Amino acid sequence: MPEKTATRIVADVMLAKLARWLRLFGIGVENPRYTDDYKLMMYAKRTRSILLTSDRALHARSVKNGVRSLLVENAPLEAQLAYVTGSLRLSPRIDEKICPVCNSPLRKISAESASRYTTKKIAEEYDAFYYCRKCGKVYWRGSHLKNIEATLKRVLSYRKSHYTGLPFPARIR
Repeated sequence: MPEKTATRIVADVMLAKLARWLRLFGIGVENPRYTDDYKLMMYAKRTRSILLTSDRALHARSVKNGVRSLLVENAPLEAQLAYVTGSLRLSPRIDEKICPVCNSPLRKISAESASRYTTKKIAEEYDAFYYCRKCGKVYWRGSHLKNIEATLKRVLSYRKSHYTGLPFPARIR
């Protein structure tokens, strides 16, 4: 399951990559496919979600309309991840319980079941597989995991070096 937060989180389409990485770190973030700012803002309000956006005008309108919004500046991915997780007091970690594509729960499946979705070699080489019923994706702890772990390490280091002992300068209202 995604990390339990005090509230739900939605990200605008411009922050889809950030949202995917937050999900890789066990933090549930929705990416509603609204291209209309008003609809996205009203969705966040209706679902009592925090809206992550890099759009200053959307952030200002959201705050004015009583929607909690966090303005995420254009910055390297690791800096954005550190800023969001620190501002919202979240603990990022590697997690195989949430689909990074669609935010749905993953379920563990056998190598035999995974062989229907992957190559035979992958099914034989790895022993833990996870399947998303909603989007049909299959995941395993492959070589890409080293990149994910390295990114997490950089995020935690960035948080520590930039925000030690100080409250995050979050623009959440």
